[in-house]
Amino acid sequence: MHVAILGTRKMGGAMARRLKAAGHDLTLWNRTRSRAEAL
Repeated sequence: MHVAILGTRKMGGAMARRLKAAGHDLTLWNRTRSRAEAL
């Protein structure tokens, strides 16, 4: 499944890490680009 997450702070970051670990494809967007790239 491909999932998009807007905002990668506490909640978005935690969801992104869990979905990535489960093997899902992600598209991330965050106002601060470096935070999204870190995930």
